[in-house]
Amino acid sequence: MFDLAIVGGGIVGAWTAYHAAHRHPDWDIVLLEKDRVGRGASFYAANLDLPYGHTEKRREMTVFSQRCFAELKRELPEISRVEMPFWGFTRRAELAALRQCYTVPGVREALPEEITQLQAALPWMHLGEEEAGLTGTTCFRAADAETPFHLIAHLVRHHGLQLRESTPVLDIAEQSGVFHLLTPWTEPVAARSVILTTGPWLNRGYAGAQIQQRQRIKKVAAFHLDLPVPKGAPTVYFFHEDLFFLPRPEVDGWLVSYRCDEWDVDPEGGELGIRARDREVISHLLGQRNPNLPPRIAGAQVFCDGYPPDSNPLIFALQPPQPLVVAGGPGGSGYRLAPAIGEEAVAMVESQLV
Repeated sequence: MFDLAIVGGGIVGAWTAYHAAHRHPDWDIVLLEKDRVGRGASFYAANLDLPYGHTEKRREMTVFSQRCFAELKRELPEISRVEMPFWGFTRRAELAALRQCYTVPGVREALPEEITQLQAALPWMHLGEEEAGLTGTTCFRAADAETPFHLIAHLVRHHGLQLRESTPVLDIAEQSGVFHLLTPWTEPVAARSVILTTGPWLNRGYAGAQIQQRQRIKKVAAFHLDLPVPKGAPTVYFFHEDLFFLPRPEVDGWLVSYRCDEWDVDPEGGELGIRARDREVISHLLGQRNPNLPPRIAGAQVFCDGYPPDSNPLIFALQPPQPLVVAGGPGGSGYRLAPAIGEEAVAMVESQLV
């Protein structure tokens, strides 16, 4: 019997396993993934870590997660984590409020000459007369989608984590303080505690009807721009439009993401694709920046994520005091918030086991 079973091998599941293994080196831990590690929502994410949170809870989790990533980079140098300059723009009247949402010191309003330098480096990026920018800080990104794989492989090699891929959990039954996880391949997996970290699949898996009351699943779409990336290019976020430009120097192009308001989608459904409406919206937003940008669209990526109504991640015990915990709902910020989500989920299991 295992001390903990983690269901889901994306970025949240990987960080949950990391915290559990480090806090409880004596625990026997198993991670079950219905497909391959990191090939769900995490695979399609922008993997962007901004020093920002629009709620107090998200700001606290961002600060904690950045510390965790710094520690992990020392422990596991092969993890991809690239630092780059970060610019945030909004309407001038909203600049002070935006500044309060940053999580690091040193953020300040950009000087006119700094904005001129930015536009010289990115000549295709036009700014409106009422827009003002914040600078003086950096952000991070993963240059590939392999963080969950590297992290879980490290835990398997050095911390005794057991990994079972292509092992969907069909049902969970509790009997005499032990959870029995039914899978297609083996006898039920027995564990003293369970953490569900299946991302947008939470709403359609075990206790899905209960979880649906706490989060909705929204489509997340991003487009690729065929534009050269100058050395030292920054990430640029237009907060009032929920639009950001992320440089990808490894492919000499840009990822541009915007707010897609298509709700209650199914991660297994056929509706998760780029529609004509998506192209219309992104072409309009890009055209406001520069009419020459829409023709530079050269691809896209699309998936979905869980969004709780209060904008804070979803971490709760399904049937307290039983140690069966749900952890997810990062609202499109799984890479940024996963370390904090995983830590809080493990702490909740600990509290239920006492």
